[in-house]
This record gives sequence, C-alpha cells and structure tokens, in this order.
Amino acid sequence: MKNLAAGLEAVHRRHHEIEDGDVGFVGLREPHRFLSVGRLGDDLEALALEEHAESLSHDVVVVGTGVFMLLYLDLAYKQAREDGRMRSAEDLHHAIMQGAVKRLRPKFMTVATMFVGLVPIMWATGTGADVMKRIAAPMIGGILTSFLMELVVYPPLYQLWKWHGDVKSAARIA
Repeated sequence: MKNLAAGLEAVHRRHHEIEDGDVGFVGLREPHRFLSVGRLGDDLEALALEEHAESLSHDVVVVGTGVFMLLYLDLAYKQAREDGRMRSAEDLHHAIMQGAVKRLRPKFMTVATMFVGLVPIMWATGTGADVMKRIAAPMIGGILTSFLMELVVYPPLYQLWKWHGDVKSAARIA
C-alpha cells in the first residue's frame, strides 16, 4: 500500500509541475505506473528519478506517433472530400476508418518489435536485472498506452473535431 501511495504522490506532483509550466507536454504513460509501483517495489525516490529520466523521450514518441496518426487521418479525410464523399457523419466515419486502418500495420509492427525486445527483460534475474526491470516496465506500459491512444482514442477525437468543424456545417449548406 505504501508503494501505491508513493506512485499516486509522484503522479500528483508531476501533474502540478505541468500546471506550473515546469514541464512541457503531458506524458501519457501515467496509467500504467501503478503496475510497476506495486510489482517491482519501487520507492518514491526511484520512481521520481525514473519518471524524470524517461519523460522527455516517451513524450517525444507519443507526440510523434500521434502526429503520424493525424497525418493518416488527414490524408484519408482530404481524399474523401476531394472525391465528393463527405456529406454525412457516416462518410466521415468511413474516411477516418480508412486512415486508421492504413496506420494499424506500421504501428502494430513497431509495438510488436519493441515488446519482443523489452518483455524478456522483465524475466531477467542476473546482475543489474532490478535496474533494467525498472526501466523496461514503464517503457512497456508507455508503448501499450501509446498504441491504445493512437488506435482507440485519437480517431474518435478526430471525428468529433472534423464533424463539428467542417462536415456538419457543410452538410447543412448542401
């Protein structure tokens, strides 16, 4: 229970650092932090040090992959609009699904490759394994979180944004 409280405190502290403007982009890997806190026996100092060391690199990955998804969605949306297939919410949904499906294979291959490299570290028992596990656990969680965000969260947000911004008003005019 002590480790869970330490994890909650570290996430809360990071949230306030972000609000104060000391940290740039909000990292999306916090949801999985509680898994590593309980199983790996992290203490508050190690957790804070690990969080600081990995935040920049993970945030760059999340932003980068999110931008790629946005690119795929934008290309599919623009193609559907140019072809005159953007008249309803269903047309918008179909265009977004086309873009997301095109992004699925490259994203899945990247995630699978990273898992193949990182998951064996979680079973390591040799010298330095405890340090390597503390590094690998948040990376695995971050990769999984990024995968879910990119394929489950971003497309519906994009659909809401485009529907209320472009398609809905164009549908009323037509």
